[in-house]
Amino acid sequence: MPLHKLPPVTLDTFGECELDELDDRVGHVLRMRSGMMGKPSTLIEVGEEFGVGRERIRQLENEGLALIRNLREVQRHQRFLPLRLDGRVWNRLKRVEL
Repeated sequence: MPLHKLPPVTLDTFGECELDELDDRVGHVLRMRSGMMGKPSTLIEVGEEFGVGRERIRQLENEGLALIRNLREVQRHQRFLPLRLDGRVWNRLKRVEL
């Protein structure tokens, strides 16, 4: 039975509960860029707040969106995961409990 592909994750297709699963810095970048904290911020505005360049903010944004996409895949396939994973998934930024 083939599984349908999940829709892409963009700045307007994730929720607060998914951001809570990310590193605080990455979550804050995505909140600012998506407008969850008011008006959507530019890469330069977010970079000024963090003291880094816009390219680093773009990298953090893309990394966060990829992690959300991976979390959705894990949640989608959770019932098919073998027990030997011990209920944990690791990514570069944070351990996620299943």
